[in-house]
Amino acid sequence: MQHALAIPDAELAARLIEPIALSTGFQGQLNTALEWMSALPEANVHTRPRLCVYHAVLLMFTNQMEAAEARVLQAERSIQEGMPSEQAKTILGWALNIRGDIVLNHGDIPQAVSLAYQALTLLPEAEVLPHTGALATTIRAYLVSGDVTLATEREVAAAVAFIRPSGNQFSIVSSTCLLARLHVLQGRLRFAAATYRQLIQLVSRPEVLQTMFSSIFY
Repeated sequence: MQHALAIPDAELAARLIEPIALSTGFQGQLNTALEWMSALPEANVHTRPRLCVYHAVLLMFTNQMEAAEARVLQAERSIQEGMPSEQAKTILGWALNIRGDIVLNHGDIPQAVSLAYQALTLLPEAEVLPHTGALATTIRAYLVSGDVTLATEREVAAAVAFIRPSGNQFSIVSSTCLLARLHVLQGRLRFAAATYRQLIQLVSRPEVLQTMFSSIFY
């Protein structure tokens, strides 16, 4: 990557960055991934809608919300330029998911849940990161309704069980923390403590857990 940027061969660098940008950031190297993205000429990012949404995610994780929104808009403009319908649905699903996370950051849980449900209607399960991320957002609905019954717990636990094998560590941390918080609101503190202990076992690297947890907003 460094050689491609140093040459410079921006097209090669963009091709190399696109498939690993998010995995690099989520493994505790957010600054490295953002530095790579910042080194690319704008023209090489604008023409790659996936790179736009990936950059938006990284920017969002570092609280650069206006810049993240700008990247989402650039990705959406690509939809209007003759993109195949299935690809367009996927990019729009990414965009809705990111916007849901942005409004969640501002404390608007009802709007975040609404956007996440919309994203799920567009995103195929093969798009693991945004699909499980949107699912993790939808289970925040109990924070809006105040419904912390056992029926809600079963729904949340089922979503957590679906998310855990996905490998999407942000969604794993987010959904597991939400399940633990549900236990707290139910007054079942021992269950909450056990759920948090499971989380530490699931994400054993401290730097990854810190990166994930610091980006979660209830």
